[in-house]
Amino acid sequence: MFKVIFSKDYLRFSIIDPFIGSLKQYEELLFQLIVAFIILTATWLVAKIVQLIIKYILRLLRFDKLSDKIGFTKFLEHSVIHTIPSTTIYSFFYWIIIFI
Repeated sequence: MFKVIFSKDYLRFSIIDPFIGSLKQYEELLFQLIVAFIILTATWLVAKIVQLIIKYILRLLRFDKLSDKIGFTKFLEHSVIHTIPSTTIYSFFYWIIIFI
């Protein structure tokens, strides 16, 4: 009756080559996604380091006690922000770096 013969060339030209061709189309997209991931990770790391440095500096300066004396803490209590002033400041710098 009918005899189907699959040769190596048939398999290569009908299945493997189109698959490799489609992978080559997505190669540039995959590269761009990897670069974007690396940039986002580096940005997050820099933002965290800056946040920790600012947090340390504000603790050394005793910024929370200073803000109590000048009334900044009461200002924050009357607003929507219900955190201590140093947390507000270093979080602000963290998000500025993330958005840049």
